Amino acid sequence: MVLDDWQESREAAVIPVKTPFLLSPRFDYDVALNGFFLSADMIGLAWNTQDDYARDVKAFLNFLWHRKRRHALQDWSIDIDTWEQLSSKLPPTPGPVQPVLDDRKRRVASIYVWTRGTNGEHHDAPRPIQAQQPLITQQRWASQITTIYARIIRADPHQHYVDLRKLLDPIADRIAHRIDARDCSALLK
Repeated sequence: MVLDDWQESREAAVIPVKTPFLLSPRFDYDVALNGFFLSADMIGLAWNTQDDYARDVKAFLNFLWHRKRRHALQDWSIDIDTWEQLSSKLPPTPGPVQPVLDDRKRRVASIYVWTRGTNGEHHDAPRPIQAQQPLITQQRWASQITTIYARIIRADPHQHYVDLRKLLDPIADRIAHRIDARDCSALLK
């Protein structure tokens, strides 16, 4: 049904077949943005050239979109109260040894949420929790970040990390949605 509606809308707007188009992150068709692809200069180009232009514009707009999220989250981390609520929802692991759920794990969880929400690399994530620690602790934590982060993102993580991701993914999605809901026109200036 949606596809039929799209076909009808496209035909009503007289958009030629194979003309590229872009959708907003909310899956809206932006008439002004897509007007570029309907210009006389673009319509006269080969379809694969038009497609290349669309991919370049998309890459640039994605860059702006993720930049907006990174800017909004530059000093963000999971606060202590939220971390305590989250960690209390984690089921116990089998055996007598339980995972440590201290500030170090909270820092890695914050980095995971940041990377998921910004599509960034964990090396680029801000580390406000780490910055609040004594210098010797900062240095030790810095050397351990890749190992601990890898445990969260690996394809076959231990059950503890599967459970942790199940709690963190909705937080990342909710934060990204809130940031995306803000007006981003200032980024284009």
